[in-house]
Amino acid sequence: MLPVTSLFQRFERIRIHGGYHKSYLNGLEGTVIWGRPVPRHQWRWQYVVELDTPVENGLNGPIRFPTLFDYNLSSLRSLSSPELHLGTRDEVSFDVVCGREGCLRRLGTFWECYFFDFDLEKNVETISVQTATWQSGITGHLFRVPHRIEICATFVLDTIARLLCMDPIHVYGPDSCSLK
Repeated sequence: MLPVTSLFQRFERIRIHGGYHKSYLNGLEGTVIWGRPVPRHQWRWQYVVELDTPVENGLNGPIRFPTLFDYNLSSLRSLSSPELHLGTRDEVSFDVVCGREGCLRRLGTFWECYFFDFDLEKNVETISVQTATWQSGITGHLFRVPHRIEICATFVLDTIARLLCMDPIHVYGPDSCSLK
């Protein structure tokens, strides 16, 4: 089956509706900030939505950027201004596996993804960073670190601050896997 086109455009205003397994999101409104076909199910799309108001879920902090399927959304038939979704400060968020990957957003920019991995060369002693573009078109940074270094949240924050000249704070941002 050929992939269908997206039902929602970037920055389209939406409402979350019935059928979603996290019922506390039903009825909430937000803006689609990213969308892509679901791997292995090209007739379905998933969207990263920025909620108008974060929701406390009691587990991992407030939810502001849920990933939802097309059938859980309905259009409010309006668009949000893209400028409203740019960073107002330097921010870093961690995916579920704390540290190795996540998202970052700088003042005046959209979310980018980052990924920390060990350098393939065993004798490398320095940390390197290169810009990356993932298959979805989202951009970001790939960090290569020596094998002897333990990758943890503190190391990630310090390295991002130093190599990208940021002064980041930890926030609960979108899931980088949903953006990639």
